[in-house]
Amino acid sequence: MKTPYRADIDGLRALAVMPVVLGHAGIPGFEGGFVGVDVFFVISGYLISTILMSELREGRLSLFSFYSRRAKRLLPALFTAITASLLMGWVIMTPTDFEQFGQSVLAVLALGSNVWMWQNTGDYFGAAAEITPMLHTWSLSVEEQFYLIFPCFFALLYRFSPKLIWLIVALGTALAFWGSQWFTQTHPTAGFYLMPTRVWEFGFGALVAVIPWPRVSALTGAFFTLAGITLIAYAVCTFSAETRMPGVAALAPVLGATWVIFGGRQVNRVSRLLGTSIPVAIGLLSYSLYLWHWPVQVAFRLTSGYFELPIELGIASILLSFFLAYVTRHLIEEPMRKEKLWPVSVATITPWCIGIVCLSVVITREHGIPQRINQQVLETYQTAVLPSTVHEACMDRPMNDGPCLIGGSTGQRVFFWGDSHAGALLPAMDDWGHQTGMRIEAVAKAGCPPILGIDRSDRPSGFGCSANNSSVIKWLRQSNAPETVVLHARWPLVLTGKRSEGEAGGPQKFSNAGVGEADVLASLASTLSQLQMMQKRVVILGPVPEIGLDVPRAFLARERLGFKLTNRPPSSGSLERVKYAERNLRELAQRFGTEFIELSQSVTSIRASDKTGGLLYADDDHLSVLAAHDHVLPVLLREMDPLLDDRVKLAMQSAQ
Repeated sequence: MKTPYRADIDGLRALAVMPVVLGHAGIPGFEGGFVGVDVFFVISGYLISTILMSELREGRLSLFSFYSRRAKRLLPALFTAITASLLMGWVIMTPTDFEQFGQSVLAVLALGSNVWMWQNTGDYFGAAAEITPMLHTWSLSVEEQFYLIFPCFFALLYRFSPKLIWLIVALGTALAFWGSQWFTQTHPTAGFYLMPTRVWEFGFGALVAVIPWPRVSALTGAFFTLAGITLIAYAVCTFSAETRMPGVAALAPVLGATWVIFGGRQVNRVSRLLGTSIPVAIGLLSYSLYLWHWPVQVAFRLTSGYFELPIELGIASILLSFFLAYVTRHLIEEPMRKEKLWPVSVATITPWCIGIVCLSVVITREHGIPQRINQQVLETYQTAVLPSTVHEACMDRPMNDGPCLIGGSTGQRVFFWGDSHAGALLPAMDDWGHQTGMRIEAVAKAGCPPILGIDRSDRPSGFGCSANNSSVIKWLRQSNAPETVVLHARWPLVLTGKRSEGEAGGPQKFSNAGVGEADVLASLASTLSQLQMMQKRVVILGPVPEIGLDVPRAFLARERLGFKLTNRPPSSGSLERVKYAERNLRELAQRFGTEFIELSQSVTSIRASDKTGGLLYADDDHLSVLAAHDHVLPVLLREMDPLLDDRVKLAMQSAQ
């Protein structure tokens, strides 16, 4: 007997996919749209259990037939999206990004995309994830891994204890939920991506199918359906990148989807609304729409340079995704599933799969095939993104090894302390040291501003900002430590906690040694006070403007498409952030009698004004080596001159 069709479940699919698409496109109000994936997991758990129960009761379960239907349903559209995405990557992706893309495609085909994303991309909401075209396939891998195990397990349960199957599934779901909460608390990134922490979500859907529920009235069904929709909407509108998933918070979308499916068992007014033409039409497109929306948005991000798409580009990406989904469903997905185009079999799918595998292997082995890119374009890109030798030697160097020594060796010593923005200035500090004879002793740790007593609460406990900075101050207390300390960081982000417009990633959060929210400005004042008590001469280097768009990636993508990345100044929003930071830093400098040097006027565009048109940014906020040499160094030579003692000045004059 064929499982009865429920139009309201296709409507529920629409409720699942639309928040995902809208949230990923950056449409306001849908920050929690990623919970649509949790809704999909509940639907899958319900449908697979319903099908298995029906076929087991009738004695006609065939695992080969089951997996064959899955292949016909999923593979043609998936292979179409992968093929098109590889072509997109060939045109607009950088060699490094394209190489990783090739690796991720191989992981998708091996049903291990979620594991690859966990190991290589990391934070689902981080910047690296925003330009990974196959990121969204992590959920497909979770489903397929579950589908590889669950049918066999379910069939065994039915064979040996058909009357207790609901109880075993219920106990297993409860145990999986408890295990998921424990693991997600200690390993949040792995907990987000891996299948075992998601099993309980499938289990909730399965329970609707296997428990012999009593018949409910239409009114009761409408209550559950409406309550379920409300829970899903609550999660979509209130959850954010800071919500730990699949933690206890995931109960909202999971219970919501479960109640919608449960309530719809008895046709009611609310379920009828879900089963109307528009929700059903979107639901039928949901798989193809899900496949297309993310690669389309990645293409828009790479060509625009904005990892958080402006609303007009977000809307354009949604419209294009709908078009591609419609074409894929009607020209690929449905004809091949119904074998109207050609039979979906091992003989037809295997060559297509082998072709994708071979291309992905070549992309990976050839390191993204840089030969496909014009040499001059590639050199301009690489000059911007490749770190300097001093950056590679000094960045994130363990404090146990002591500071990194750069610059000259005949003059006085200067201690340079900061985060990755300080790391970007290392070439300028090195040149300044060589030209003045100054010996620079540098400590630069990414994500850790030179502020004592604070830790990154948005990073794992072992990130180590407080420990690193404590080691720095301990070293500075030595009798032979440098007398001058220069501080630099990404001050607008440090002082506001918010990223610049168009930039991916969540807010930057600090705690006081892991307890409570830190007052960053007060902690910086305390740091200056301690340095003052140590009789150090302190210099604060002000912030450089954040651009908000990934300049090198946008340059390469547009050049490959035949367009130019026009020069432009920092946005008004970026300059406002800089002014806010400068105002606070100047007040602190006056309060503690320290020096403040403004850097915001040293870089006023994204490209050099000379004929080379070199790129002044290595991404969306860090300066390139070119900018450090040509724009920051002159400021250091001019503004840092008062720091030089008379012996150094005489040495410089004699050298001239």
